Amino acid sequence: MRGWSGKLSPLAALAAALVSVTVVIAAYTGPIRPRTVTVQDGYVRTIYQNSPWQMVCRCAYADPGGRCADNDYGCFCGAPPYNNTALYTCYEDEPRYVNVTHNPATASGSFTCGTWGSNGWCRGGASLNVSGSEPVSGYSIIRMEGNYTGGNEAAVSCSGASCGFTPPQGQGTFWYWAVSSYGDTSAKNSLAYKFDAGAPTVSLSPSGTLGSNGWYRSNVTVTGSGSDAVSGLAGIAMSCPSCASCGSGSCFIQSDGVHTVTATATDNAGNSSTSNLTVRKDTVPPSLSYSVAGQNFRNGWYRSAVEFSANASDATSGVASVVLSCGSNPCSVSAEGQNTVTITATDYAGNSSSMSETVWIDTVKPLVSLSVPPADGLNGWYVSNVTATASGSDATSGIDVVRTRLNNGAWGGSSLTVTTDGVNYVYAQAVDVAGNESDLVYATVRRDTVPPVASLNIPTPNGQNGWFISNPTVSAGGTDATSGVAVRQVRVNGGAWQSSAVIGTDGVHTVEGRAQDYAGHWSSTVSSTVRVDSTPPTASVSLPPVDGQNGWYVSDVAIGAVGDDATSGVASREARLGSGAWQPNGLTITTDGTHTVTVRVTDNAGNSHTATATVQRDATPPTINGLDGAGTAGNNGWYVSDVEVSGVASDATSGIVLVEVDGQPNLALSEGVHSVLIRAVDEAGNQSTQAFSVRVDTTPPVLTPQLSPLDGDNGWYVAGATLDAAASDALSGLAAVRVRVDGGAWQTLPLDLTDEGVYDVEIEAEDEAGNLTRENLTVRIDRTAPTITPSIPAADGKNGWYVSPFEVSYATDDNLAGVQSSAWRLNNGTWQNGTPQIDGEGEIVLDIRAADNAGNTRIRRYTFTLDQTPPVGAITLTGEAGVEDWYRSAVEVNLTGEDAVSGVAEVRLPQAVIEAEGWHVVRGEVEDKAGWVTEIRRSFGIDLTPPQGGFDALPELLSGTVELAGDASDALSGLLRLEISFSMGYQWQEITATNDRWTYEWDTTQTNGGYKRLYLRLTDKAGNTYTTGVDVLVSNALPAAEITRQWVISESGQVSITPGDLPIRQVCLTIQDPSSDRKVEWCGDSIEDIPNPVQWDGKFADGTQAAPGQYPVTVQVTDIAGRTVMASGTVIIPAPTPTPTVEEREEATATKPLVIVVLPTATPIPTATPTQTATEEREEPTRTPPAVSVVLPTPQPTVAVKPPKIEVQAAVEVVRRALWPFLTLIGLAAALGYSAMRDERPKAIRKLAERMEQIKDLQEVK
Repeated sequence: MRGWSGKLSPLAALAAALVSVTVVIAAYTGPIRPRTVTVQDGYVRTIYQNSPWQMVCRCAYADPGGRCADNDYGCFCGAPPYNNTALYTCYEDEPRYVNVTHNPATASGSFTCGTWGSNGWCRGGASLNVSGSEPVSGYSIIRMEGNYTGGNEAAVSCSGASCGFTPPQGQGTFWYWAVSSYGDTSAKNSLAYKFDAGAPTVSLSPSGTLGSNGWYRSNVTVTGSGSDAVSGLAGIAMSCPSCASCGSGSCFIQSDGVHTVTATATDNAGNSSTSNLTVRKDTVPPSLSYSVAGQNFRNGWYRSAVEFSANASDATSGVASVVLSCGSNPCSVSAEGQNTVTITATDYAGNSSSMSETVWIDTVKPLVSLSVPPADGLNGWYVSNVTATASGSDATSGIDVVRTRLNNGAWGGSSLTVTTDGVNYVYAQAVDVAGNESDLVYATVRRDTVPPVASLNIPTPNGQNGWFISNPTVSAGGTDATSGVAVRQVRVNGGAWQSSAVIGTDGVHTVEGRAQDYAGHWSSTVSSTVRVDSTPPTASVSLPPVDGQNGWYVSDVAIGAVGDDATSGVASREARLGSGAWQPNGLTITTDGTHTVTVRVTDNAGNSHTATATVQRDATPPTINGLDGAGTAGNNGWYVSDVEVSGVASDATSGIVLVEVDGQPNLALSEGVHSVLIRAVDEAGNQSTQAFSVRVDTTPPVLTPQLSPLDGDNGWYVAGATLDAAASDALSGLAAVRVRVDGGAWQTLPLDLTDEGVYDVEIEAEDEAGNLTRENLTVRIDRTAPTITPSIPAADGKNGWYVSPFEVSYATDDNLAGVQSSAWRLNNGTWQNGTPQIDGEGEIVLDIRAADNAGNTRIRRYTFTLDQTPPVGAITLTGEAGVEDWYRSAVEVNLTGEDAVSGVAEVRLPQAVIEAEGWHVVRGEVEDKAGWVTEIRRSFGIDLTPPQGGFDALPELLSGTVELAGDASDALSGLLRLEISFSMGYQWQEITATNDRWTYEWDTTQTNGGYKRLYLRLTDKAGNTYTTGVDVLVSNALPAAEITRQWVISESGQVSITPGDLPIRQVCLTIQDPSSDRKVEWCGDSIEDIPNPVQWDGKFADGTQAAPGQYPVTVQVTDIAGRTVMASGTVIIPAPTPTPTVEEREEATATKPLVIVVLPTATPIPTATPTQTATEEREEPTRTPPAVSVVLPTPQPTVAVKPPKIEVQAAVEVVRRALWPFLTLIGLAAALGYSAMRDERPKAIRKLAERMEQIKDLQEVK
């Protein structure tokens, strides 16, 4: 079906159309889908569904109760489901009008503001609060809808019976209604609002002579300007504390310095913004100074490169540069002669100043020369006074002075005379006018007028009494204080002069010497005497005859010294014994031994000669030392075996030659006591005798050991043992009977053994001679049971607990009798052999038993605790949880644990509350008393930071398909969901992000134009949510302006303005004199502010009258986005006034449609624009009598009303001819009545025009 009025009778449809058009033109405020329907019914059966109200069935019938003529068997009022009167209404009466009414829903609203501004404007927190009410029981308000154009399409909506919308910025009307579950809506209401949350724009513009770096070099005027696209600019306030003056909209700057100009713009809503402009002004050039630095300034000349250094100051903008013509600052000039440098300083504002300076430079040394006469002595030496002369030259500043000096003396004139002996240096130097000194030149003048002094070089005599004992070498010497000695000569005994001489013969000699210096002077002759004796004297030793044997003296020996000398004579004769002191003439030997005697003879010259002899003296008889026995020596002087004895003697000087015992070299002796005689003789013949006694005992004593009886098993004593013995000796006698144990100290008998052990016992009898008799015994005593040594592994747990099965090996030992057997048992069980195995849980008792060969037994008990099961534990987390173990709050961590054997010793959790963001791995430990540690892990994340994201910058105006893009990221838990809303946050659409970026293609043509608030909502895995928004202005339609192309002044022009999808900011109508600047202009914010129809009295704004001719008329329309469209026409003076007519172009026939055209009349009424085409009526033949149908679209207000296009069939030609003139006049009258009304929402005008163009032809009723 095409609608509930699709099959109404022609008159009813036309009436409904007229009513609808009239209501719309008067500003439509009824329900979008009304509940009240007026229908005509008769000779037909019509069935309606009551809720929502809708025709579901219709047919004609021949008589009441009969079937429908068109055989529509499904359209019976008494047949199911139409027999349910609660759901359906059935009409079968005669022709009548029926009103079907249900009370509609209602809607109400209010405009609230969080921050009110000026002039009724809201500056923040603006909200359009709407609510709806449904009066019909069983139904409810399902959502609220609204728009800002006045149309019937919802631009914004929300679920439920009440909500708030944030209006776009600007001044306008919000149209709203409630949508009921009944299937229709409430009447459309409106709320006026004024919302401006944005500050105005403000800018400052300076004017003046601009220098450099933003500085001005003249007085500056700063002008402020501003704008506000929403509420409009109210005013601009200017301030500048340092300016000369500040008036309305401008400030004047006169003084140099940095000035801050502030402009504050305020819009009509009370929003304000401030802009600051810093103006820097400097009209004074910098001040300049310089310094010149060079070395040794003299007489106006510099003797080095000269450095120029410039300084500048500027109190305002500061110095930007200081430029020197010689280069950088500082810079230097070094050219010889005259140099000129120019200095220029510039400040940051571009002001500059300059100055110049000239300097003279001479850095080159002058030249100098020195001349002296030739030497008048030998070897370049002068032997008289010498005069030297100097001269100089300089190419630049010229010579100032030439000077000379002798050695290190004072400078004098250009010449000097040398009058002193020695090596003299004459220096010369030239100085130029600039003060440069030449290099020093010098000449060496050597002068000597005194002869040298001669001497003899005779070495010190190496003999005594002035005698040389070898051949000496003699030479001449000499000294000269000035030129030095050049020649030295000597001669011996009047012989030839020579440089040196050797005196090679013994005797007394005369030596002479002389010298010559380098200047040629000879000295006087000098002489001396030299004595030489190089031959030593003779020497020999005088000895008496030997009085002993073998060359030995046996008494004192007298020694004498003998010798002679032929040249200088004998001075002394000496003798000494060994290395002793020298004694004159001789000495006597009185001590035994072998002696060396030396004799020395010395002459007067110191020469000496020696002679030696060996003398042996022994006057002492030998010493008898005792007997030497070849046998076993015993004790107390006894031998314990047969012995062979010999005598022992010694002699300290000549040595022993014979020792004998009883006349024999050796004597053999057996057991008994013996007396013998010893005689000894030495090398010199001296002899001695002595008697000795010898005792021999070779038989040991007799010994019998005695032990107490055994009291133990297997040869062991268990209570101790007593040791004793009996002994005797027949010759030397018994000395001792003793015992020792285990090699220890000897002890007397009897001896008791009480300590445990195996003893090695020795019993020994000894006679006086040292003969021994020994008996060895073994005594074993064991009084202690064997030991048990277990090998118990260290507890591998804590607190003495074992945490795994283990073996306890053990060793038994008895270091005396030895172990006989061992066994073990667990927990008082059966004794068994082998290695104990400790296993199980809890406390375990181990007994170990050992017995030794002596019958001793030992039992030891050991207790162990064993826990082989680790503890268990669990970690619980408390906090605001998201997904995938992420939390958006601090997390409380708890750890619990238990252990059934040793029990829990400690539960360790490093941190009970974790607040830091990030992914955390919590590790806790549960430890039992045995040392088992169970690690409990739990991973989770904390993300307290909402995700970040937003919209990229967008153009000021959006149209068509726009790519929205922006950032979307979450640094920790990551994004879970990304959503976008175009409905003020009431409906969300999920989108995706890639690499922290998102994009969305938004088709803005699917939404109404105007300010929109887009929202982006980001949710991370922890549940943190971040919502951001952006205000955009959307438009896909420009406003349209049309004006009558041409009319005469007696008539009127028609202006047609169709808003785009944005409100209009300004409308201007201008009539211009093409030959001058005269014009008349009307401007406002809507078409109501300009004359329409355009009727001009021919007068311009200055009061002058327009002459006959053609005058351009311009209509200019600007929307809130600043877009402007124009339309042009022409008004003619004079021109005839056209007469409106209604022209019927062609008669309608059965095969050709009828066209009715409504032409403009002189009466100003809304008309179609000049570009619109005429409305046609078309008719087509049908086979059955037609029914008239009218299709009524949802109307919208407009200014220009286009007559509806009605299509009828040829069979109703008479009806058409009568109806359309009537309909046309009614429609035009209604439009004329509306033309005086002001449309508060110009966008509604465009909507109405669009809707009226959609009115379709009447269609055939099938």
